[in-house]
Amino acid sequence: MVLFQHGRMALIVRENLPGVCRLILLTRSHEEGETMNFAKRTLMAFGAVALSVLIVAVLAPSAAHGLVATLVQVVNTTANPVINRDADAATRTPYQSVQEGNCDGLTICEITFPGPPPGTRLVIENVYTQLSLHAGSVAPTGHISGPGVYVGISGVADPYYSNDSANGVINNHFHLLLDSGGDPPIVSIYANYDGRAGGAVVTLTGYLINCAAVGCPAVTK
Repeated sequence: MVLFQHGRMALIVRENLPGVCRLILLTRSHEEGETMNFAKRTLMAFGAVALSVLIVAVLAPSAAHGLVATLVQVVNTTANPVINRDADAATRTPYQSVQEGNCDGLTICEITFPGPPPGTRLVIENVYTQLSLHAGSVAPTGHISGPGVYVGISGVADPYYSNDSANGVINNHFHLLLDSGGDPPIVSIYANYDGRAGGAVVTLTGYLINCAAVGCPAVTK
């Protein structure tokens, strides 16, 4: 309650507790000072908020750009290729080669196949044979060899209807890797051949890998 007011001075009564009052002498400059302090605090609060928004706006794009740059920096060289089955499959070239041999008697018939072209890796997945054998011949056995590789193969000898000869069949699945620049693959088959011309027909199937496109890491042996 204002008891007295004159110019820039005022005498007021303020009740702090029930039944307890005190007199306060205020001047206009005191009221203005409180108003100015409140305005300063308000402006400082708004200024702090505005500064925070500005910092976020400036730094956020840079941080996001740095994160994206880190995510897309993928090293893919022929020495250290990135494993990607889709890319590897897209560069595969189907491979099939048929070779004939003329063999007679109980012997090992060797048939040489062309090696993979330069810059490629040959993956052999199957060998299939048709062999003209004497009746009662032992089942054909043998192996496929190449630079640093050796894979055993075996089959059966089925008699023909004529009873004087048999058909030797080998149909084996495997996963054999041969790089270019080395010795060509050789199929060696031990059987009792009847000497018929072209009596040993061997087919290799698989695919070629383009090493320049996907890389061909050294094979651990």
